[in-house]
Parts: sequence; C-alpha cells; structure tokens
Amino acid sequence: MADFFISHAAEDAELALQIAARLERDGLTAWIYERDARPGVPFDEQISEAIDGCAGLVVIISWDAVHRSHLVLKELRLATELGRQVLPILRGLNYDDLKDHGADDPKDFKDDEFKDLRRHGNWTFHIAGISAVTMDRDDLDKVQTALTSFVRDCVGERPAPAPEPISVPGPAAAPTRVYKLFVHYVPPPHLKSLLKADPSGARTWDLIKDDMVRIFRQLDDLLAPAQGWRGRAFVFLDVGWTDVVYRRYPELTQEANLIGRLEGSLAAQGLIGRPGGNRLVTAMTLNDVLQVIRKGMPVDLQGLLDKFLVGGAQQLYYDAPKVAEAMVRIASIGRYEPVFRFDADVLLADGQPAPEETERVRTNILRLCAHFETLAAAPDVGYFVFSGGYIPRDEENRFRARTLPPKEYRRWAIDGFATRIVQLARYSPARDPALPVELSEEDVSSFLENLWRVGAHPYRQVVSGAGLCMSDGAILDLPPFSNMCQNVVWVDDHLKYALHHELRHFGHRHGTRQVARVRDAWFQQTRHRGAPTWQDLEWHLGSYLPRLLLGCLADAFLRENPRLKLSFATASEFDEVMTSSPGAYAHALIANAGRGLVEGARQELGAHLWKLARQRMKDVLDLFGRFPNTCLERFVVGVDERDPLLPDMAPRGLRRANRDIKWKTVPPFTSRDAAERAARRHASAAQTLELAVTSLIDDFLDYLDFTGLWSDLVFAVRHQLNQRNTANAEAVPIV
Repeated sequence: MADFFISHAAEDAELALQIAARLERDGLTAWIYERDARPGVPFDEQISEAIDGCAGLVVIISWDAVHRSHLVLKELRLATELGRQVLPILRGLNYDDLKDHGADDPKDFKDDEFKDLRRHGNWTFHIAGISAVTMDRDDLDKVQTALTSFVRDCVGERPAPAPEPISVPGPAAAPTRVYKLFVHYVPPPHLKSLLKADPSGARTWDLIKDDMVRIFRQLDDLLAPAQGWRGRAFVFLDVGWTDVVYRRYPELTQEANLIGRLEGSLAAQGLIGRPGGNRLVTAMTLNDVLQVIRKGMPVDLQGLLDKFLVGGAQQLYYDAPKVAEAMVRIASIGRYEPVFRFDADVLLADGQPAPEETERVRTNILRLCAHFETLAAAPDVGYFVFSGGYIPRDEENRFRARTLPPKEYRRWAIDGFATRIVQLARYSPARDPALPVELSEEDVSSFLENLWRVGAHPYRQVVSGAGLCMSDGAILDLPPFSNMCQNVVWVDDHLKYALHHELRHFGHRHGTRQVARVRDAWFQQTRHRGAPTWQDLEWHLGSYLPRLLLGCLADAFLRENPRLKLSFATASEFDEVMTSSPGAYAHALIANAGRGLVEGARQELGAHLWKLARQRMKDVLDLFGRFPNTCLERFVVGVDERDPLLPDMAPRGLRRANRDIKWKTVPPFTSRDAAERAARRHASAAQTLELAVTSLIDDFLDYLDFTGLWSDLVFAVRHQLNQRNTANAEAVPIV
C-alpha cells in the first residue's frame, strides 16, 4: 500500500501529481487516481483500499473540490473515520470560505445536530483542529515546509527534502464552467456479421480499436480548458444496442467482451476513467436504466418502449440512438452544463488534425457555449433548441448572393448544408459510375431557397450533427422522434424543433425571436472526398430522396403554417403568426399528453394527417418537378418501365406512385392496423408509397403514446443517477 493518499478534484490534478513526485523523491510512495487506478476494479474498492492502507491523506481543498467534486469530501470523511493523519491544503480558499459552504463551525451545533452533521459530511468538521496550509501563488515554501512536517508526523524522520521547489500554477482567477459533448460514433456496417464470423473477436477488435483511440486522443486535445470553460465528451458506441433493447442476451456475449476489452485498453492509456474526464457510453452502460423503467411495466407497453428505443427496426439507423443521447441530457438537467450533440466525422479529423484546426473547432464550440449562457441567463426565455452549422456566416452570405467562385460554390453546396443537393445533377443515360456529376448553380440556389415550402428551411434549420443543444424544458417536455420505423430526413433535429415551434414554445409570449442556427459557429462536414460521382447519385435516388420525401410529409404534420419557418420584417407580423392557433397534431398532443390516444381519436387524427399528406405530396411534386433534365426530375417523372435507379416505393417515378394511392379512401389507423402494417414492412424490404405514407402516420400517432413513457424514462434516469450518486458519482456512465 502507498504511504500517502492524495485527494483532489480533477481540476487540481497537476498540483496533486507535483506533490506525489515530491514525496517519491524522498523514498515515499503516494496513490493518485490519474496514475495508480487499476482498470476493471470498482472505483469505490480502490479508494477504500488505498485510504485504509495509507499513513496519511493530503487533501487539496479548492473551489472545484468544494463545488464540483463528489469524491473529495467523501475521501476526507473516510480518512478521518479511519483515524488517518490529514494535511489539508486550502488552494485559493480559507477557513471562512468552507464555513460558508454547507454548515458553520461544529462548535455552534448541539450534540444531536453535530452527529447529524457528521453523518452527512461537512468540510469544517473534518479539518477542525488541524493545521491547514493556505496556498496562494507565493506560498510554495509553506507547502513544502508543511509537507515535511506532515511526513515526520506520519512515518517518522526522513531525509531532508531536496531543495527543488514545487512548481504549480496559481489558483484560477474564476471557476471553470463545464460543457459536454455527445459524440455518436458509427462503427463499420459489417461489424455485426464480423462478430458472428470471428468468435475470437481479433479482426473486429483491430477494426475499431485504433479508431476509438484516435477519437479519445483528439478529444483530450480539443476539450482542454479555454476561456473559462472545459469540456467532457460522452462517446456513444452503439454496438449491442438493438440486442439490449430486444433482450437478446445470448447474442450480447461477444459484443460485451469486445466492449470490455475496448474499455480496458482506453482506461490503461488514461483516455477514460478519470474523474471528470471523457466517457465511453455503450448499450451495456445504459442497460441498468432500461431495467428500472421496464420493472413492473405491462407487456404491451414494453413493446411500445422497444419501438421508442430503436424505431421498431431490427437494425440501428444512423439517426436512431436518440434515446441514448437523451439520457445524457436528462442526467445533466439542473447542472447548468450545456450538452452539444456532434457526429464523430464532423467534430473530429480522420488523422492527426493540425493545431490551427483544433483551435478553430474549439473556438466554435465556445461560441455555442456563449449562446447557451446568454439564453440560459435570460429570465424571459423558457425554451431553446439551437445548433451550429456546416458553413461560415460570410460564405453563406456570398453563397446566397452567388458571388463565390464556381469551385467554392460547389464545395459549400455539397458540404455546407444538412440538406443534400447531388440529386440536382444533370441526368445522363450513360451514367458512368466513375465520372463526376454536373451541377447547375441556378438549380442548387432555387432548390435551397424554396425547400422551406415543403420541409425544413436549409438556411435556418437546426443541425443535430453540428452541436445540437436544448434547454432543460425542451428536454423534459417532448421526447425525441426516436420511434420512426423509416429513416426519415430531419429526424429529431428538425421534427422535435418543429413541434416545439408549433406549440409556440419559442418566444411568442415575451416577444423574442430565437434563432435555431448560431451562424458564427460552424463545423467542417466532408461528404465526398472528391467530386460526387454517378455511384453517389445512385444512393441519392434510391435512398436519400425517399427519406427526404417522408421528411417533407412529416413537416406538414408538425407545422401546418409554413410561415413559422420564415423571418419576420415587423413585430406585428411576428405576433400575428405566433399567436395563431397551432395545428391539429399539436392540439392532440396538448389534449392527450401522457395518456395516449383512444382508438376513436386516433382514427380522427390519422384521417387529418392523411389529408395533410395528400396536399403536401402535391406541393412536393410541384417543387421537385421544376428542375428539368436533372435526376430529381427523373425521380418525379420516371419512365414507363421500372428504373433500377429509382426506389421501390416509386419504381416508375413519384407521380405514377402517387396516382396509385387511393387518397379519397382514408385507411384505418387503429393500433391493430398499425401492427399489421409493421408486419408487412418486416416481411418484405420493398414497400409501396402508400404503405410508406400510412406507416409514417402510424409513427406520428404512436409518438403521442410515447409522451407518457417519456416521463417514466426521465424518472428512471434520474432515479439511477441518485442511487449511484449516493455511493460514487463517478460510476454513473452518463454524468
């Protein structure tokens, strides 16, 4: 066992390491978390064992130790209860500062109150009667002198300490604020099949190990303290998520082994496991929360919960793990710590980024932090949802004015927006897969300027991959749209924002016009290493355009007044739109929130959404058909025979598929009919346009049922958080 245990907050690690080095130069041993913690052993056990076996405890009591750390006071209390010698180092604080935190001096309490105080822990009680060192910038000699005396008291005479001084920074001028990043790492799509074919996991391990090490090392550099903020990252690895959701525990064995091996490797390199450091979040770490919410839940509701967690699919879509992200957000409620959501390929570089690139990304994150701080401190702002974007403000202005050089215009058209535009390429019967596609500036500009009429506003929408942030109210009051059985464009970022907007959550009562996009904060997105080719275009026609179409229909359900998506020239115009009545879907949410829809109300609302879908389909056909000789026109007009480029829902073009829908006959939207449609989807990969539209409406009706489950999930996360905080906050994987 080590001679001395050094207790400290993560922010004081540098000073703790200096003190440990000072002790070890004199032949003593010290235990410090950053260096001596063993991966795979419960943190509580290591702490208890190290304190029990030490001769004395050196505790650094700083602003961060008092206000941010859940562990330093617990370690101090354990040491005093075990009768260990204690050397308190007050870094930037004094005894009166501690009396102001929690309770006053023990002598002011009666015996029974004093016992209660000891049971709950109090700084002044545990260092009462002990000579503490008050360390400011110029007190290094005092620390060394006190440390020498403390060593003599604990272990007897030792050789005089070397004259080399302890070089430590002075206390921070102001407390450091914390922001959090939720980073979704998408493993290679063939990982599941590799695991089945590779029982040892060796090939699979090689596939992701280097990637994860690269990610966490970049995050360490990126999230260094700056401008009064420091960052923490929660990297979500979705391996095993569907197996956990569907309780396929035998299939989890290999996945759990892979994750355990990865966690051990990252911890051994000091990349995870540090108090206040970055975390790896996996399906296994979230399983405890799912067990809490499932306990006592009826079987039919468990089926709804499964769909809410994974969208009713047997595979995990790229945008599907919204509940995992939401758990991190829920755990941070009330902590005044913003949580920003990023895609890993947007936030981080493939290789080692240049220092100036790291600084650019950090600067833009800090701009998001400043925006959060402004909104969170405003007494008249109850809700906010915002993000950064993929294009700088100046370039966006020049892009819209079409004053950029052609090469720059093309670059920002392809990578500067959440909405894709490659489908506007000129159609060619030859369609050589190796040839780059041709894009017209006029077509691109017209498409982006007019898309708001049928979907999200490309210049104003929130972007989930570029730092999506929400207020506590926005997190608590509406669940994410994680239940979509089809991969719909604008899931969560636009759909959730749009529903908040339709409910008039953003500013109409206090006259403020909140922006969804922080235009000064931008993050680099690279969709194509070179120019897009016909091979890329095949994916746009077969996969992206069906998702875009369904996103446009979803937008019609959520915001029946498209003017909500525009900026307003006058206050009276703003008031006119914001005080208008929300649409039928928002009304149904208000009337049935937490209870779900009875079958009669479900059918009535489903019929209304069917009517909205019919009208929006006409609007989409009109807009998408305005671009002659493009692949988008090909998607709309089609051909007489089946075109292998076009999706199964519209193999001869969208117009023909739309004419095949019996719009005048409203389908049944009962729960039983929705289940039958889900079975048809699972039975065949191909589906008609009518089945896609009715399934989309089923998802929106189910979402109203999920609002009741949302409060259960919030409770489960907070309950698990409180349970673990009692023992060890650092064991909680999502705080």
